[in-house]
Amino acid sequence: MAFTKKQPRQQKKTAYAQSAQLRAIRQQMMKVITEQCTSCDLKALVVKFTSEAISKEMESAAQRVFPIQNVFIRKVKLIRDSPSRVAVLAAMHDSTKVAEAGRTVERKEETA
Repeated sequence: MAFTKKQPRQQKKTAYAQSAQLRAIRQQMMKVITEQCTSCDLKALVVKFTSEAISKEMESAAQRVFPIQNVFIRKVKLIRDSPSRVAVLAAMHDSTKVAEAGRTVERKEETA
């Protein structure tokens, strides 16, 4: 998701991109995302998504088409996954378990 930005010395209050420009911006965004997804593993990719490093790169790539600002990644879908990645994903979730999960808590009796 990205918002258009007013160009320098623009008088109008709003700035709308044309449909061809929107398609070109989307194409640039998809190109950046696929490059980033294929170059690193899942754990590093999640860190890139949360640190907004990919958003900044998408913004700079799309500036050539139309000035945009506030680029955010709203949703990520996994289209294809290999069976070996399922084991890696399960190992990641197993390592984050807390050792004291489910420990009983003692109650103190209140005197009235």
